[in-house]
Amino acid sequence: MWEQYSAWSPYQYSLNNPVSLADLNGKEFRLIGNNSEQNQIYFNKAMNYFIDNLPSNASAKLISMRDSHIRLDINIRNDHVDKLRLSRTNQYIEWAPLTGLLFDDGGGQSPAMGLYHEIMHFEPIFDAFEKLPQSTMENWYENGIIDDLNMKEQMDQIIMDWFKLYNKPNEDYDNDEEKRVISGSEKAAADNIESESSRNDHNGTPTKVSSPTEVPTANENQ
Repeated sequence: MWEQYSAWSPYQYSLNNPVSLADLNGKEFRLIGNNSEQNQIYFNKAMNYFIDNLPSNASAKLISMRDSHIRLDINIRNDHVDKLRLSRTNQYIEWAPLTGLLFDDGGGQSPAMGLYHEIMHFEPIFDAFEKLPQSTMENWYENGIIDDLNMKEQMDQIIMDWFKLYNKPNEDYDNDEEKRVISGSEKAAADNIESESSRNDHNGTPTKVSSPTEVPTANENQ
């Protein structure tokens, strides 16, 4: 595995970013897709941005998600806006590291905030899956098999509960799951990082920036 990341010393575990690039099965990082060195740097920079700036409880949550035996695949792409996919078999995010959001009131959010937003959609999934036996999850990830029908039903119920929020319409936030993240984790992060803005809806204009931690301004969208 190390030869794929030749720019990094083998002593620099998880590209110096163990919070999100934990090597969960000893075989590969869960940063997937175009694993260019530049994309690894973008991802590392975004995660360190939050570890350095979030209050201790929020940093602790990221660390607990790192230490979890639940996987989250993150695919870095520059040709789209952020999105996620969730099922029993797949917890997956696509992230654009050079696309932030610009708001009508002149405020904005960095691409790093977009990544944090998507990760926090999975917080209740991580919390619930963590209650399942680690051996069950490891067997699922390694072999695609869950022998215990009861465990499989529990996993499906966890996913169904999450989709109930995601599918419940909300006039300002599109759905109740977006409201949960935007008014919760995202707002708390924005309140603690001076350059980031909070919002009261699920709107924003995708705007190109030069760094994952750069907050776009109105001038950049002209």
